[in-house]
Amino acid sequence: MTSGRRWLLRVTGGAAVALILIGGPAAGAASAHPLGNATVNRYTGALVAPDSILLDHVVDFAEIPTAQLGSQINDLVSLAERQCGAAARNVVVSVAGNPTALRLLESSASLGDGQAGLPVLRIECLLRGDFTPLTAGAVVTVTDQAAADQLGWHEMTARGNAVTLVDSDVPPDSASTRLSSYPQDLLSSPLDQRSARLVVQPGGPAGALATSAGGQSATSSATGVSGLTERVAGMLDSPGTGVAVLALAAAVGLGAAHALAPGHGKTVMAFYLVDARERSWRTAAGIGLTVTAAHTASVLALGALVTAGAAVTPASIYPWLAVASGALILLLGLALLRNVLRGRTVADQDHGHGHGHGHGHGHGPATASRASVLTLGIAGGLVPSPSALLLLLAAVAVGRPWFGAAAVLAFGAGMAITLSVAGLLASGLASRLEMLSLRNSRWARAVRMTLAYGTAGGVCLVGAGLVVRAAVTI
Repeated sequence: MTSGRRWLLRVTGGAAVALILIGGPAAGAASAHPLGNATVNRYTGALVAPDSILLDHVVDFAEIPTAQLGSQINDLVSLAERQCGAAARNVVVSVAGNPTALRLLESSASLGDGQAGLPVLRIECLLRGDFTPLTAGAVVTVTDQAAADQLGWHEMTARGNAVTLVDSDVPPDSASTRLSSYPQDLLSSPLDQRSARLVVQPGGPAGALATSAGGQSATSSATGVSGLTERVAGMLDSPGTGVAVLALAAAVGLGAAHALAPGHGKTVMAFYLVDARERSWRTAAGIGLTVTAAHTASVLALGALVTAGAAVTPASIYPWLAVASGALILLLGLALLRNVLRGRTVADQDHGHGHGHGHGHGHGPATASRASVLTLGIAGGLVPSPSALLLLLAAVAVGRPWFGAAAVLAFGAGMAITLSVAGLLASGLASRLEMLSLRNSRWARAVRMTLAYGTAGGVCLVGAGLVVRAAVTI
């Protein structure tokens, strides 16, 4: 066993032990926002009366958008007034084609416990608009024009008060109980209702706005990687060298566990190292270091934007970074395919002379270039992990930003270890297949060509898939 492999086993073993120590039954319960920690979720409930409309407007900020507000959350009264004032401008009401101005009646804000010790924010606004008495068949429209680029749950409901809603394209009751209890079966495809059209008939029973007990933002028990993130973050403000070392080791394990989830580049790493297997260990190490550096830089840059309160939202940045990552992978795949085609042309020319010497030419896979190693490493680390960003924000919140940066670096190293191991396993399997094929000369060339074209084509397909999947969310 080489020294590099022994080092990898030691690091992996230490990270696994750290995860076991922090993930045992003694660890406290962890909470996380059920729709993801980068979401801003909105609900508007309308109550239409003969000459007025009341709007119950609720905004639920997950951990990262709440952190982006910075010191504003220290004065919840002023924050609520500003947010609700903006809502009065952004929610547009039209009655029989005429715009209706809204005014703020009440505003409130509250903080809840989110993931990694970070708060989540809930804003509640009561808005009112007045108009001339409705006539039969009048059409009332309500449109929320706020932050169209923000990811999250968007919901509307409508009820009548002494009027009848003859036609409505929104329900009378909230599926999320006013953003306090999101239905599990809709978490993967959240509601996106940003407007309501109501046909109104004067006359009807008395009605009231919907209410939710407690008025708290929804959180759910954090399990898996989210639960581990919570526990690692809880160690960031603990004194002592031993705890610090354990936290960093656990961050390595957390990054490795995070990379085991689908869509983190293991397939691309596997394809690439199959192509470059003549020096796969060196190549894997180079890519791993680049992944670590790129991921650490991307998390620190995004963390700086969040803590500085920049207007840009992380949710709007992620798709663009994913497109860039996919484009780099696609370009790398095309370069590999070009090399395969050039290699085949040379091989065909060499074997087209009819000479009968008895030695092989050794047309194996080309060794990896520095440019391709850097390209794959940057592509693998370009999109920052939300879990790593939470670790950084949690450390900043307790006044230990440098320790947070070290935890992010350890997280990236863990990701790199998983990607490298996946690639090395695939490379070893490919080498075994090629060795077996050499026993039968008839199959040897077919196996070599399949591996060459398969790896290049696989990288191209993965890159193109990432670009398309991210582009549709922009």
